[in-house]
Amino acid sequence: MNLSKALVLLFVILLLTECKNQEKNTVGSVEATIEKQLGDSYEKLAKGTFTIYQSSLQNGRIAFLVLNEDTQAITYGPVKINGFVSWHEEAIVKVQETPEVIQDKDGQKSFVYYIDAKTGKKTTLNQK
Repeated sequence: MNLSKALVLLFVILLLTECKNQEKNTVGSVEATIEKQLGDSYEKLAKGTFTIYQSSLQNGRIAFLVLNEDTQAITYGPVKINGFVSWHEEAIVKVQETPEVIQDKDGQKSFVYYIDAKTGKKTTLNQK
C-alpha cells in the first residue's frame, strides 16, 4: 500500500516538473520569435493582457506584433509598416500608416485602421 502511494507521489512530481519545463520553453520560444522578428532592441506597450512589441527600422518604418500575454500567442503580426501604432482602447490597436510617396484614395496623407487584439481582425474607421 505504501509503495503504491509512493509511486503515485513520484508520478505527480514528475508530471508537475514536466509542465513547468514546458511553460519555460513556451515563454522562451515566444521571446526568441519576438527577437527574430523585431531584433533585440524593441519597445513594449502593454495594455491589460495584451502587449504591442515594436521596433524601429530604417527610413521611419517600424515592425510590430501583438501578443496575448496570458496565452503567449501572437494575435497579429509581425508586420512592417511606414507609420505608428498605439493603443486606441483596451484590446484595440490603432495603426496609422503614412504612405511614402503615393497618397491614399481620399487624398489624405495617412491611413488609419484598427486591430482587435483578441482576434487579429482589421477594421477601418468607417467600419468601426
